[in-house]
This record gives sequence, C-alpha cells and structure tokens, in this order.
Amino acid sequence: MSAPIQPGRRERILCYDVIRVFSCFCVLTVHFNAAVSGFNGTFVYPNSILPNYFLGGALYLGDIGVSLFFMLSGATLMLTYRSARPFYKKRFLGIYPLFWLAFLFASAYDFLELKGMSSASPWLLLPSIAGLDGYLCTLGIIGFDFYKVGEWFLGCILLLYLIFPVLHWGIRKHPVMTVILGLAVYALGVGRFHPITFFLRIPEMLFGMLVSHYHMEKRPGVLLGICGGVFLAAWFLRSWLQPLTFTISACALIFAVLVWLSRFLKGENRLLAQAAELTYPIFLVHHWLVGKLVSGFYLPELGFRNVLGLFLIYLLLTVILSKLLMLCGDRVTGMLSSWRKERFGSLKAEK
Repeated sequence: MSAPIQPGRRERILCYDVIRVFSCFCVLTVHFNAAVSGFNGTFVYPNSILPNYFLGGALYLGDIGVSLFFMLSGATLMLTYRSARPFYKKRFLGIYPLFWLAFLFASAYDFLELKGMSSASPWLLLPSIAGLDGYLCTLGIIGFDFYKVGEWFLGCILLLYLIFPVLHWGIRKHPVMTVILGLAVYALGVGRFHPITFFLRIPEMLFGMLVSHYHMEKRPGVLLGICGGVFLAAWFLRSWLQPLTFTISACALIFAVLVWLSRFLKGENRLLAQAAELTYPIFLVHHWLVGKLVSGFYLPELGFRNVLGLFLIYLLLTVILSKLLMLCGDRVTGMLSSWRKERFGSLKAEK
C-alpha cells in the first residue's frame, strides 16, 4: 500500500463531490417517494418516481444514500483532521448555525400554519437545540413533539464526530487493530440494536477513512477490485448476513464504482463543487418541504405526469430554499464573527 496521507491536507477531490451529490439525490428521491406514496412502513401507492428497492429487495434506496454519506464523512474528515480542538470547532460552526436557522424557520412556519405549537414539556426542546431530536425520536426515546428538521442522520453523525479523534488516532497509529475493534463492536451490536445506533455505523466511517488514508481514491481499479470481491462474498452469504451488513458491502462497491467513474471527469468541475456544498442545507430543508408540497394532493390517483411535475418543483424549491438558507447562514456567522472581533479586540486594546 502507498504511504498514508499527511494530516491536515486540504485538497478538493472530485470523486468525493460525485459521491456527495449522488448520495444526496438518493435521499432526496426516497423521501419524495415516501411522501407521494403515503408511506406508513410500506409504500402504499405506486407513485414512486424511481425504484425504492434493488437486488430483489435486498438494497433500499434510502440506505444507499445514508451509508455513502457515512463513508464519505470518514474519507473527507481523514483528509482535513489536524487535532481535536479545531476539529470540534469547525464541526460546530459547520453544522449548528444552519441547523438552528432551518429549525427556527420551520417551527415559525408550522406555528402559523397550525395556529399553535406542541403542549409537551419545554425541556424536550433541548434535544432539538442539540440536533439530536430526530435521532432520539427514531429510537423511541422521545416523541416527535418539537422535531422539525435534521432527521436521525444528524444526531447519529454528531455522536460519531465525538469519537472521531479516537478513530483517527487508531487509523494513523494502529489501523489493523482499529478495524478489528470496530468490526468487533459492530458484530456484538448488529441484530441486537436499532440499525441507526451510532456505533453500528463505525464500519462505514472506517471504510471511508481507510480509503483516504491509503490514497485509494487515486487507485480506483484496486479499490473496485477489493470492494467487488467483498460484495460477491456478501451476496453469496446474504441469507446468513444481517441486512445492514449486506447494505454496507453493497454501498462500499457503489462508493468504489463512483470513484472509478469520476476519473472520466477531467479538470475542475465548479458546478459539481457548488452542488456538493449545497448538500447539507438540502438535507435540512428537503424533508420538511416535501411534506408541505404533497399536502392536499389525492395520492391514490396522482398519476405519473403529476408525480413528475411535483418532483421537478420539489427539486427546484429545495435548491432555492437551500441556497437562501446557506446565504442567511453565511450572513449570520459573518455578523457574529465581526461582533466577536470588535468586542474582544476592544477589550484587548483597553488592557
């Protein structure tokens, strides 16, 4: 294997932008499908714009998007991580200002639309402020009283960020032992805990970290061969594997295929980079938005023409709202940064 990357390296890798946009599209599509199909644990009406399941039902479209995001997080963070303090600061600034803005906007809109808010204990707002409400709601720990945006993925990735410095140290210093321990934790928990439990997603993050650690994005053929072999083994053993295990193997192969395909894109792709930068605000607004868009439609007789029209409107409005959210977030963080410099600059001058 080639030498590990140098910590703190900051370079834009085209294939990671491709994976990010593809993952986002998977999540966008499956949530649209759920909304127009009256999803209640199953897709009630045949209104999906694209298939929700592949490989004979063994692979779910939503799981593809989520799993690839976990893998991508490991890969990109492995490139940029330097030390814990700046890492946590950057994660905080990259996540919470936009999340809080989206949460406030959605809460205010729903308050006006519903003519009030939940009468549940105000203490239940704390998980929402922390970005953990979607995660805790899905696990059944709290109710959906104040949940608006963020979904379970946000809380899950936040918990993984907390332990990322430990994972990073392990991959840098003892990669084999770290992988063994990560797989052991996974093996002890899979099938016993809910699939969104954060430590069950460690193997996906470790996979992405290993890809970056050993420059595998620059050796797409080797990566494709390894992931292809793992997937074939999982396919033959799928009757004995947990669904999450098979999903991870399939998504590792999809990750490798996208890395390999990205080599046909030459030079800097500014449009792709801009789309990749929008994926987090898109993640925040799309699910809330599609619920508003389908309200009032008679789903049993929606028809493909109407589904297609609604899907295009949904994509357009999601991009517009996401761009506005990002601009607002930049303005707010800029104002806070200016205030901080003026405030603490004046204090230093007085001293």
